Amino acid sequence: MAKYDSLRKTDRNKMLIDFAKSHGNLSQEEIGKQFNISGSRVSRILNGNRKALTKVK
Repeated sequence: MAKYDSLRKTDRNKMLIDFAKSHGNLSQEEIGKQFNISGSRVSRILNGNRKALTKVK
């Protein structure tokens, strides 16, 4: 599998969002460590998801 496979990243992002919702007491850095990404990347994923959800409504 390619390192930057978009489907893999989409699945990872969905799992990250669910993980963040269920573990609201963790910082973005701690969540990032679970997924082997930076805390700032976690922030961008979560903020992008919020923007997408508001466009749907």
